[in-house]
Amino acid sequence: MGTDKSKQIPLCVALSVLTIALMSSVFVRAVTTAPADGNLLKEIEAPLPDYPKALWTDLLEGMVTVMFDVTEEGDVENPCIVNSSLPGKFELYALQAIKNHRYEQLGGPARHMKGATKSFFFSLDSEPMVPVKVKYPQTALESGAEGFVVVQFSVSEWGEVRGQQVVGAEPAGVFEAAALDAAGRMKFETTRFKPDQIVSHMFIFSLDSNPNEAVVATYPAEAKEKQLHGHVIVEFDINADGEVENPEVIYSDASEFETAAITTVSQFSFDPDKPSTEVLHKIEFGFNQDWQSLSKVEPEYPEQALLDNVEGYVIVRFEIAETGSVENVEVIEANPPKIFDQSALSAIKQFKYIPKYVDGQPTRTTALTNVKYVIAREDSTSPGRALGDSSPDPRSQVPMVLPPNAPPHLRNAIVHRPKHRVNPTHTLFIEGNQKNGSVIVEFDVDKQGFVERPNIVEVQGTVLSEDVSQQILEEVGYYWYEPLVIDDLRVGSYGVRHLIELRSQED
Repeated sequence: MGTDKSKQIPLCVALSVLTIALMSSVFVRAVTTAPADGNLLKEIEAPLPDYPKALWTDLLEGMVTVMFDVTEEGDVENPCIVNSSLPGKFELYALQAIKNHRYEQLGGPARHMKGATKSFFFSLDSEPMVPVKVKYPQTALESGAEGFVVVQFSVSEWGEVRGQQVVGAEPAGVFEAAALDAAGRMKFETTRFKPDQIVSHMFIFSLDSNPNEAVVATYPAEAKEKQLHGHVIVEFDINADGEVENPEVIYSDASEFETAAITTVSQFSFDPDKPSTEVLHKIEFGFNQDWQSLSKVEPEYPEQALLDNVEGYVIVRFEIAETGSVENVEVIEANPPKIFDQSALSAIKQFKYIPKYVDGQPTRTTALTNVKYVIAREDSTSPGRALGDSSPDPRSQVPMVLPPNAPPHLRNAIVHRPKHRVNPTHTLFIEGNQKNGSVIVEFDVDKQGFVERPNIVEVQGTVLSEDVSQQILEEVGYYWYEPLVIDDLRVGSYGVRHLIELRSQED
């Protein structure tokens, strides 16, 4: 894993601002530029990358820029990540796509061209000309279900959707028909897509209108005799002042709840100048029931703790308010102190619950949660990194919430594994009087997204000492990437190249 100091090769060639192609899918937009001193590049085959399924629920948007060479035959060689707006998320998918590109050289005899670049923009919003409202299925209104559907389709020369099909849904079997109907009603600019281009769009089905301030519903007196519980779905409009207009019940588990639900929603307020129509909101009514978890946010493993190989835990006490939000969060025990406190607190403040109900009234209650931080290990017997496709994804390990009277021995049973080690960086600060420069590091990425066998293959503008070379390789060894998934199977990525700018940082 040594450094080849003999290769003092310029990494980046001056690039023109010549745009060869602008495309959209998944939604992925791609722009190719050619070296300033080279031929023009015409794309012959230009498959676009998939949007990682593991990121669907995060609704992330990002851009990845890849630098590569083009052979005399038009094939792509030596693709290298040179920029990424969300390091660790989309890079492997951009590299997988660019390796399958083919080009024709225009303007002169074909030759080996270095320094071409292509940028991919990743999003799950295909941006139709006019937003399309989805019809919430009646069965989902009755159950109070929420979820999403991802639909893939192509766009005709008239801007109409064709060949739409569902490629993912959560939960399955609930929203697919409504999503396909909505996709079929979308319209696009006629020159925006190629005829054979595959586009993806996520349709979100939500019963939370996200008002600026939550309002607690009053349990109706007439429902107390029957000790009823259930929910009501209210549809309404939002005017330019952010006020609710035309509230109407479109589903209720019991008619006794409907007036209280209308009264509650009528008190909502939203940001002005953002009018909307046919907005849905679910109001819960309980009689005597304990609180229930609706959603949790996974804490981030502090980067410095990962680098220093520090593990520990944080026990946090908080209150679940009448609205189901988390309030009055405080650390009551941490080991080691101060290392993981902020990470745990930041995540827990974003938890959401159905509150506890006593005699029909939402009641504030106290809960405990323990977040135990464990660094992923290289061996399968450790409690950290999971090896093999059958092992649980380490990102799925989220903290559990304990009741206030939970016995102490349960506290040690709650484990939080890091989502990743360190986000890949494109600038590395080196301590000491090191001359600024750049390196390309080549490595493999296994099925779990961990880096293996990093090696410095190109150096520009500096001479690396043995200590600096080792620091670079150790840094890259901590990188974690969203695993590459092809046909629903995780696969390893080999020969991944990553550009890192070196910047000196005096002691």
